[in-house]
Amino acid sequence: MTAGWRESTLGEVCTLLNGRAYTKQELLEGGKYPVLRVGNFFTNTHWYYSDLELAEDKYCDRDDLLYAWSASFGPRIWTGPKAIFHYHIWKVVPNADLIDKGFLHHFFLWDADLIKAEQGTGTTMLHVSKGSMEARGISLPTLEEQRRIVAILDEAFEGIATAKAHAEQNLRNAMEVFVQQREAVLAGDMSWAEAELSSLCEIKHGYAFEGEHFSTQGEHVLLTPGSFHEAGGFRERGDKTKYFTGHIPSAYVLDEGDLLVAMTEQAAGLLGSPLLVPESGRFLHNQRLGRVIAKSDVPWLNEFFFHAFNLRRVRKAIHDSGSGAKVRHTSPGKIGAVRVRYPQSIVEQQAIADGLVELNAECQRLVGIYQRKLTALTELQQSLLHQAFTGKL
Repeated sequence: MTAGWRESTLGEVCTLLNGRAYTKQELLEGGKYPVLRVGNFFTNTHWYYSDLELAEDKYCDRDDLLYAWSASFGPRIWTGPKAIFHYHIWKVVPNADLIDKGFLHHFFLWDADLIKAEQGTGTTMLHVSKGSMEARGISLPTLEEQRRIVAILDEAFEGIATAKAHAEQNLRNAMEVFVQQREAVLAGDMSWAEAELSSLCEIKHGYAFEGEHFSTQGEHVLLTPGSFHEAGGFRERGDKTKYFTGHIPSAYVLDEGDLLVAMTEQAAGLLGSPLLVPESGRFLHNQRLGRVIAKSDVPWLNEFFFHAFNLRRVRKAIHDSGSGAKVRHTSPGKIGAVRVRYPQSIVEQQAIADGLVELNAECQRLVGIYQRKLTALTELQQSLLHQAFTGKL
């Protein structure tokens, strides 16, 4: 223990107040009070509301310290209006005679990952129990020392937040440079042809592979819309990869460079996303994907048309062609009605595709720089917190 600091528990220095669980009928699209759920606590911008009048301890107000304890973990100082907070969030009421609210907030920030590792329970949705949280140890300096530490951390974190905002903006700019340049290059000129895709290519459904033959390992990977990046291209799915071990019709084993288009909105932004198959003989073509096959008399280079499919106008047209109440889906016929512009020279298509590969590589180099900077800033923040709560600040 750090000299002059004393050991305590969270239950001794603060009170954890649970929110309230809600039925679907109680969650309204509009009402007197916003209902703060764990998703809203972090990234979800869709809000529900309620007109319920509850006990005062079921509301949070501006500057209250809150803690999400289920599925996602961590503290937050509430900056919104008076709200009803969900059962999976605690309102934390510090004992002002023992602990400074800012000190407790920073302690929670420092300790969140350790709490998840040590206290998390549950097989499908991790959560921390109220009892285990209240029993968790905390080392406390004097209130005066707590406030000194908080002042140092607040000033440092303000600078880190500014640096992160700049890095995030630079990261977005680097990615947007490629998109804007692609849009400009593929606008073409008066010599380019324009036609519906149906006159240039066929789009063929994949095969409905049977689920009982899926495995966690194997030689053949089943591609699904989840294998596509929102911005186009292939992404590895890690432990979500589906391997198929049953009989495979030969027509559905893909070759390197085959062009596919996602026809189902498995996740937001994926409908219409294109992909160039990265390797021959490994990937399978399922029924929610369309394989794009050029007609024999059409000047067509997959590497060029991959970018044509990825144009904002084309992506929007494919997305808008879809329908479905729960999962949006389009069809080869509807995609075929979308119009594209293209040079009629394969040499020109190749030159454009090569140029975009080089530009993308440079943009990705910049993206990597800004991502590493963001990682370093996060590590700096954690380092400062570690110093603060081990008496070294």
